[in-house]
Amino acid sequence: MIKAIVFDLDDTLYSEKDFVYGAFEIVSEFIANKKNLESKFIFEQMMKTLDAHGRGKIFDIVCDENSIDIPIDDLVEVYRNAKPKISLFVESLEILKFLKKEGYKTGIITDGISIVQWNKIKQLDIKTYVDNIIVTGDFGDGFSKPNTKSFIEMARLFNVKPCEIIYVGDNPNKDFIGAREIGYKTVQIKNKYSEYGDLQLEKKYGPDYIIYNLLDLILILQEIKK
Repeated sequence: MIKAIVFDLDDTLYSEKDFVYGAFEIVSEFIANKKNLESKFIFEQMMKTLDAHGRGKIFDIVCDENSIDIPIDDLVEVYRNAKPKISLFVESLEILKFLKKEGYKTGIITDGISIVQWNKIKQLDIKTYVDNIIVTGDFGDGFSKPNTKSFIEMARLFNVKPCEIIYVGDNPNKDFIGAREIGYKTVQIKNKYSEYGDLQLEKKYGPDYIIYNLLDLILILQEIKK
């Protein structure tokens, strides 16, 4: 019997791109104010660099190409403390309300730097709808998914057996391996925001179910009850 449903956060319950773009806008405004530049121009440079090189060295490249002499650490700090406007997917809110109404316990396990993830959680106002939240960064280095620590801890917080929990995520590289190892049921959400829709793993590492809309969880819960 399933008693709890746990979700990944980024690109499962909301679009991470909304956060990234919003945070880059905030960093662009910071640079513009420091260097008397147009924030729109800086933001466009960031978007161009993002498309060409990804997020890893975006501040280094933009600053180097535009002769901006601001310490990169300062820009990283602005980014990590950014609180852009973001919102849950409509279906995320609907499924969380449904689960609460039906008496299921709900939670979130999310990877990332603690302050960034907690800022996202605050901006999404998601604490209203879930019982427990774990940011793996709070454990220190080395405990990101698929490490089993967060999954074990969530089961402890719920006071339920791992086999009584469903975990929903979008990234097969990390969302299902650790969860399945300790006995969770797993569900992959393949939506238009996920980068991992075509990624295939060995059956023993892949999800138990695949859905294309979070509301399809209702059908899975009904099937498991039979």
